[in-house]
Amino acid sequence: MYLCCGPSGSSKTTLANKVYTEEIAVGNTCVICSTDSVWQESSPEQKYLFSLNGLSIAHKLNQIKCEVAMQQKIDCIIIDNTNLDYQSFSPYIELAIKNEYEISFLVPNTTWLTNKEILFQKNVHNVPMKTIERQIEKFNKLDFADLNNKIEVMRETYRLSGIFQSVFKEDN
Repeated sequence: MYLCCGPSGSSKTTLANKVYTEEIAVGNTCVICSTDSVWQESSPEQKYLFSLNGLSIAHKLNQIKCEVAMQQKIDCIIIDNTNLDYQSFSPYIELAIKNEYEISFLVPNTTWLTNKEILFQKNVHNVPMKTIERQIEKFNKLDFADLNNKIEVMRETYRLSGIFQSVFKEDN
């Protein structure tokens, strides 16, 4: 599973589509899970109809799409969201661990990754400048080594909890 992360306008979706194409080209099944697609799929004209009030529901729908893809044993799952903090990553990380998926982070290698003016110009969803500034601040605080350590701890905890559950089940 790939977790895209970066501010709005940083080309996460372009990168997700590139990885998708590469995975399909080598014969893997692949799906992109994007909360943005919830806003487009809800519109017959495929217009982007963002609603801050519905954001938590849209994220939950995207998590369900990811979980279904995992249950279907899709080879490659790409989470195309901003994912700027552990809270954003954690539902997907938990699903990946539970379903035995490897986890990699996808960060766009663009020259404007933290340039607020260019991000503002390039973002296609009219994200306000103040929001982009907050996104850059959060992105700059991301510690991928720490995230990877947390993932390994979660993986080991999940593995051990499964061992304990099976031991207790055998006692019955």
